[in-house]
Amino acid sequence: MAAWGSMTADEQLGYVYIPTSTPTGSYYGGHRPGQNLYADSLVVLNAKTGKLVWHFQMVHHGLWEYDSATPPVIGRHHGGR
Repeated sequence: MAAWGSMTADEQLGYVYIPTSTPTGSYYGGHRPGQNLYADSLVVLNAKTGKLVWHFQMVHHGLWEYDSATPPVIGRHHGGR
């Protein structure tokens, strides 16, 4: 697994947002051992401790390396919609 896209940091929360790619690109995902929880995901780490805060997997056992090629955008939502 790699992070080809740029990482994003939230200085107020102390988090680093890391978009990850497929661990072995161009291979059928069912042949990869384990759950591959952090492949093709947005992984958020605590910048001070390096511990996982949360993750969101966009594709499970991806086939064609559809990893995030752009950095995550951090914003605030106002208005409750």
